[in-house]
Amino acid sequence: MGERKEKTSLLPREAQEIFREIAPFFIRKVEVLQHDVDRLHSNQNDHFHRQQDAIWRIEHGFPGVLADLCKRQYYDVLEYESENHMRRHQKLLDENQQLKEKMDGMEKRMKIMEAKQDAIQKDMKVVKKMQPMMTAMYGMLQTLTQPPVTESSGLPTTSSAPTQATNTREEDQFADREEERVKMEPETDVRAETDVRVETDVRVETDVKVEPDMKVETDVTTEELRFAGPEFDLLPNEATIPALWKEWYESVPGKLSIEERDYKYKAAWRLSSQKSSLHRKKKVFINFIRYSLMGKLKLQRDDACALLEQYRIEHKLTMLAMRSNLTQKDEKEHVFDAIRRKILARPHQSIIPHLPSSFM
Repeated sequence: MGERKEKTSLLPREAQEIFREIAPFFIRKVEVLQHDVDRLHSNQNDHFHRQQDAIWRIEHGFPGVLADLCKRQYYDVLEYESENHMRRHQKLLDENQQLKEKMDGMEKRMKIMEAKQDAIQKDMKVVKKMQPMMTAMYGMLQTLTQPPVTESSGLPTTSSAPTQATNTREEDQFADREEERVKMEPETDVRAETDVRVETDVRVETDVKVEPDMKVETDVTTEELRFAGPEFDLLPNEATIPALWKEWYESVPGKLSIEERDYKYKAAWRLSSQKSSLHRKKKVFINFIRYSLMGKLKLQRDDACALLEQYRIEHKLTMLAMRSNLTQKDEKEHVFDAIRRKILARPHQSIIPHLPSSFM
């Protein structure tokens, strides 16, 4: 049979021999290819089944997952809003407590003000009751202290109208003084204190001897009120204080003088922010004298003040320009070096210069 096949083959013998030699190789390749194809089919089937299982799990488990997610978010929102509500409620409670404390404080202040007003009214009633007696006593005092008028003296007798006007003015001043004193004193037994104060004032006034030619000084110098205090201890002497600081106040063109301020604003301008501003301005000079001249150069107070004033006069500086120089670090060192060189130039001479008469 095999021989018949070999004899009936269309291929020559050489080709048949070559085919028999390479046939096993092709057969193995076909087997490997068939095995790979079968393996690919099996993998595809496995992947398909896994996809089917995943789709089934998603279809049957998604409602539960969605429900859990919505439930968790709902509870989170409730907790967040509850915390915000509690926080706002606590804030309202704190504000209510603060408002209540303020109201209590206002009620206490109102009670204090009412008590003070009642005390002032009672005191004013007592003063009004005492006015006739005070008028009579004052007239008697004027009569007792009036010198006798003789014909040779030629002095005219005083008329009744000026005396009555003077008495009325004195009564008004006494009432104003009593009212201011009540405002400044603490709240105690007002009626008893008023009686004591009235008796004391009467006793003091009866001891005073008034002479006809005596002139009472009503002018109070503004320099003592405004330039008094420990800040002015470092200045050369008291005579130079008004002139130096008066120049400082009047150094700006168009600025009101001290007398004009007193006439226009009375004592109110000394209580404004200008007073604190003045203290800050004069502290520049005082700190330079205390810590630079007295501290580093070991100068006495009068010597340091005099040297600083001499430097200002020699360089033709106003108080405003001098203060501006002392506030700058470089200019301050320049002033210090100039004063130190002046001291070293004349170690055995007096360093207190002769100030001009305009500053005395």
